[in-house]
Amino acid sequence: MRVLRWTARILSALLALLLLVIFVGEFDASGFQSLDLRESLMMLFIFAVWCGYFAGWKSPGAGSFLILMGMTAFYASDIAFSGTLPNGPVFPLMIVPGALYLTQSLLERQQG
Repeated sequence: MRVLRWTARILSALLALLLLVIFVGEFDASGFQSLDLRESLMMLFIFAVWCGYFAGWKSPGAGSFLILMGMTAFYASDIAFSGTLPNGPVFPLMIVPGALYLTQSLLERQQG
């Protein structure tokens, strides 16, 4: 269980850092003024995922909820607005810490 916990934490920290770089770059380039409704919603869902990465350190159940619901909403909004799924390997990878936190939470409950 310790390996599971630290794998989730390290991966979530690395992904949170990547998202921070993207947010800062987007803000620096446009100040978020150029974002349309679709992009604003998707950024909001990604922000929920980012918060989930940190919440999972203290509460794996809460972290997994934020990550998995945020990514579900992100994918659903992208399908609704564009009819396609997001491209690239990073988006599926962003779900992995949520799945690990969920597994950790369920194992902790099972062990009592």
